[in-house]
Amino acid sequence: MRTDKEAIDQKKALQGARHALQTGLMRRKELDEDEAEGPFKLEPDGTVTPIEMLGDAPNLTLEQLQEAVGGYIEVHAVYGTDWILVLDEEGKLKGKQLNPLASEMLQYYPDVTVGTVVVCK
Repeated sequence: MRTDKEAIDQKKALQGARHALQTGLMRRKELDEDEAEGPFKLEPDGTVTPIEMLGDAPNLTLEQLQEAVGGYIEVHAVYGTDWILVLDEEGKLKGKQLNPLASEMLQYYPDVTVGTVVVCK
């Protein structure tokens, strides 16, 4: 059974994740409505870049995800949303730069997020 503190912490994490995602997208006015649905890359400097799908494929391939993040992938759900973040599993070992927006989106995760992150549903 959840305690009141856990419920409050989860609610704060959800609000933070939604705010971070909305803030990140609003800063990038060049994304049109369809592109804002993802998938897109979120760089450590806050740059958001849409990822083009291959042909009529409904999902990104493993190879596309690995190329986008620069290594083996690690997947995290953004609590309370239908978004997921895909990041480089070995990003910290490779010395990749802190990704503050992605870290804020994963507030429940007890660590920071580094490198380029793929955001998708």
